[in-house]
Formats: sequence, structure tokens, C-alpha cells
Amino acid sequence: MNMNILKNSKQTKYVLTISALLIASTAVAATLTTLHAPDKFTPATPTDSFKLADGTATVEVSQLEWARCLVGQTFSNGTCTGDATKFETWEAALAAAGTQAAEGWRVPNIKELMFITENTQAFPAINTEVFPFAKQFEFSDDGSYQRLPTAPSSSYIWSSTPVKVKTVKHDDEGNKLPESEYAAATEKARENTDFTYALDLGLGQPQEVHRSGETIGERYTKPYGNSDPNHVKKARYVLLVKDVS
Repeated sequence: MNMNILKNSKQTKYVLTISALLIASTAVAATLTTLHAPDKFTPATPTDSFKLADGTATVEVSQLEWARCLVGQTFSNGTCTGDATKFETWEAALAAAGTQAAEGWRVPNIKELMFITENTQAFPAINTEVFPFAKQFEFSDDGSYQRLPTAPSSSYIWSSTPVKVKTVKHDDEGNKLPESEYAAATEKARENTDFTYALDLGLGQPQEVHRSGETIGERYTKPYGNSDPNHVKKARYVLLVKDVS
């Protein structure tokens, strides 16, 4: 075989490949130049999507009625007065609605809390006209690569949702259980799980929190000597909700 032909064939493939890449990159660049950020984002939870009353806000689409202030506070003239109660444990948070359970109030699940977060803003990620309690929290830049709320102004709102436990198929010693025992073992593990969900009010994101009230970062400190805002005890609050009958 003529080696010059083989060499020229490889060079031709190389040139064609480079040409194809250049054409593709030019097309992508042309597409990107047409993209632009909107001048104004559409709010996910505009005030007019709530039916506001004295101390409550109803979302008709989800058929939920929310308290506009945290447990421990009183709504008056568009603001929340008094100090919000801090619930250090999940059990205490769930018991918070006990005195008002007869009226239908309860601790919301994490999906319901996510429904009222405002994804066009942060610090706080919630509509402060509808929920004026959020105006009272301050957030600061901790100087690291990521902005994080700092205690005591940072706030997490408890949910009633425990972290999901996968189907349990083995006992504590690693022995495989009969399939008929999967459900009972899973339910037992769910009741004993140490993690539940809370809503990070600053970022509008669910966080896995120990039932004792500590985030993962708070319980497990770094082996370094650095100060980390995630290791600071965060305040935990309750915002009640009830189903519209």
C-alpha cells in the first residue's frame, strides 16, 4: 500500500473532524448569544395567590390555610409581635400544635413547606408580605464561598416528615429476613430513624436534621480548627397549617 495515500487519508480525517468541531462550536456560540436573563422573574408565590385574613393566609389551589406568624407570635396590623418559640427537638415541634389540634392546626410536611417558598429570592426565601415573621430574621455573609445564615438569626422551620427509610430486608446481625417481615421491620426502622426534615428559611431548601435539633454539620465537626457556621446551633421554629374544609 502506498504510505503517502494512508498518511493523506489520516490527515483528511483529522481536518474533517476539526472542521466539524469548529462548525458545531460556532452553532452553539450563535445560540448562546441569543440567550439572556429576564429583566424580572415571575414570583412563585405572589401575594395575590393568597387569600389574606387576620393572621392567616389561604392558598386555594392547595386548599391549605397557613398561620402568618410562627408559634409564640401574634399577628397584629400586618406584623408579627412577640418572640417566636424555639423548639429544640422534633418531638417538641410536633407537640406544638397539640393545644390547637381541635381547630385543625398541625405541623406541615416538607412538601407543603416547599410549596410556600419563594424561588426568586433568598435570605429569606419566602414572601415576607404574606409571612411577615420572616422580616425579623437577619442574614449575613460568613466570608466563605457560600452565603449561609448565622445563628441566632438563621432559622429552620420544622416539618412533620421523617427522612425516608428504605425497605429493611436484613436484621441487625445481617441475616436476611423473610419477605413477610419486610414491612414491619421497615416501619420499626422508620420510627427509630434519627433524621427528619426541616426547611432552611434562608435558602428555601429542605435540610436533614437530627430529631435532637442538630444539622449534620452541627453534630459532626471538621477535623480542622476552622470556624464553620454549619456547626453553630440553629434556631428551630414551627409554622402551623391546616386543611381548608
